[in-house]
Amino acid sequence: MGGIVVPTPQLYRAKEPIIEDRKELQRYLDTLYQALQCPSFRIHRNGVNQLAVASGATTTVQWNSTAFYGTGNVLCGWDTHNGWDYTNFRYTFKVPGVYLIGVTFAWDLVMPAASQSTLIFTKNGAGGPSAGTHRMTFQGGGAARDFQAHAHPNAYAVGETVQCDVIQNSGAAKDIFGGQTCAFWGYKLPNQ
Repeated sequence: MGGIVVPTPQLYRAKEPIIEDRKELQRYLDTLYQALQCPSFRIHRNGVNQLAVASGATTTVQWNSTAFYGTGNVLCGWDTHNGWDYTNFRYTFKVPGVYLIGVTFAWDLVMPAASQSTLIFTKNGAGGPSAGTHRMTFQGGGAARDFQAHAHPNAYAVGETVQCDVIQNSGAAKDIFGGQTCAFWGYKLPNQ
C-alpha cells in the first residue's frame, strides 16, 4: 500500500561526518547565519541609459530596478530589507552597522581626455567629508563604456541614507550607460 514517506534521520545519515567537533560546527553555523542576516542591496538601471547628464552639474544617478532575472543573466538586483527609495534614488538603512557601499559605472560614450567625472556616495543628502560623503574622480580619454568601479566602507545608523551622485566636466551632456554590469550596491559587514 502506497503512502507518504516521512523522512527520518536514518534516511539522511552521512557515512562520515563533515564536521566532527560540535563547537566547530556551531561556529560555522553562527557565521553562516550572521552572513545571511546581513542587509544588502543591488540596484541597476534595467538596461536603459540615463540620458543627458549636464556638464558641471551634480546629478543623482537614477538607479531604478531591483529586478532579478535569474540563472544565466548577469542583470540582477535585490533589496533584502526594502530600503530602496525609487522616488529619490537612495537607500535608507534599517539596520545599523558598517556597510561596504560600491558602484560599477560607465558613461555611454567616450569622455574627452581632458575631462573628469566624479562619483559621489552622498550620505544623508549632504555633501562634504564631515557628512560621510565619499568621492572618487576618474580621468577621461578611455574607451566608450570604460567601466569604473569603487567601494568604500562607512558606518550608518537606522534612518540614514546613501545615494550615488555624479558630476562630469566634458563640456557637453553625456549619457550614463544603463547596461547589465552597471549597479549601485551595498552590504552590511558581518559583526560590524
